[in-house]
Amino acid sequence: MSINFYGLNYLENRGSINDVIKYVIIFGILIFFVFVFIRYLRSRIQTKYRDLSLILFLSLLFVLGTQYTEYQQEEAQDENSSQMAGFLHTVAEQLNVPVEKIYVNNLTLSDETLFLVDEKYYVLHLSNDRNSFRLEPTYLANTNVTIVD
Repeated sequence: MSINFYGLNYLENRGSINDVIKYVIIFGILIFFVFVFIRYLRSRIQTKYRDLSLILFLSLLFVLGTQYTEYQQEEAQDENSSQMAGFLHTVAEQLNVPVEKIYVNNLTLSDETLFLVDEKYYVLHLSNDRNSFRLEPTYLANTNVTIVD
């Protein structure tokens, strides 16, 4: 089992491809629903368009309902990731290293987060009000590290 360390690029672009795919699927169902509903309105005699439009409408409601809960969770995660990305810039300034050379093992800013800076490991200690922090050098018991950038 390896420890994942995430770079600034990953923190800033996390989940954007999955979001695009979800929106494309929802938009595709919506367009198909509008097309079938217009066909139903033009030829009310054929019940297949009514049934198909009803199925698509219910499918759209189901997909939107499931995605809304996931959307709220992802918004919270994105906010935490952007907070961590901002913190990486602060650490880069304090240590006087480029931010591209800093990696973290946690996507949210929390105490005991591990930092990888220029092949040295640090553990983060945050104050209670999160206005100050301390980075202490540390060593990994598990040296199987994966860099995710």
